[in-house]
Amino acid sequence: MSTEFIAVQLLINNTKMTLYNIYSPPSIQTELEAIKVQDDNLLIVGDFNSHSPSWGYDTLDPRGESLEEWLITNSLTILNHPDDPHDGGAQQAPQIWL
Repeated sequence: MSTEFIAVQLLINNTKMTLYNIYSPPSIQTELEAIKVQDDNLLIVGDFNSHSPSWGYDTLDPRGESLEEWLITNSLTILNHPDDPHDGGAQQAPQIWL
């Protein structure tokens, strides 16, 4: 698989939560279907190497469009805001919290 990810299941106060950390290299197609979105208690963080105004970029690239469609299909919400401060003073947010 080209998308690198790790999933950890946590048990907090008798509630199961799944945490995904994802890295999608810029030169390889993202394989979002490999991420199993089945839990209500789910947090996904990652560097998807995709652009969208939804997470602070001026333009929408094909990877960003694909990610947005996947978010809608899986009823996921972006938690970070495009105007939030970013690492190293960058204007865009390559790390996305879902």
